[in-house]
This record gives sequence, structure tokens and C-alpha cells, in this order.
Amino acid sequence: MRLLQCSVCQKTNAQLGRGPAQGMNYAIIYLAFIPLILMFIMYLRIKNK
Repeated sequence: MRLLQCSVCQKTNAQLGRGPAQGMNYAIIYLAFIPLILMFIMYLRIKNK
């Protein structure tokens, strides 16, 4: 999951510790996949017109 983090997020996670850092990683993944899911739904709607 470190591949999804910018350098600032990596430094922040190193200071926070394991628990909060894992929550931050899940938040990054959550925020990354919502636009992808919405684009996929839009693609399907346009394709089926």
C-alpha cells in the first residue's frame, strides 16, 4: 500500500504509528476507487444507450 502514498503521507504515517497509518492507507484506497467505480458506471450507461 505504500505505492499509493505521496512522500508527505509516508512521513506522516511513520510518525503516527501502525494503527492510524493503516486507517490512512484504507482512506487513500477508498478515495482512489470511488472515481473509478463512478467512471465504470457511466461507461456502462453510455454504452447501453
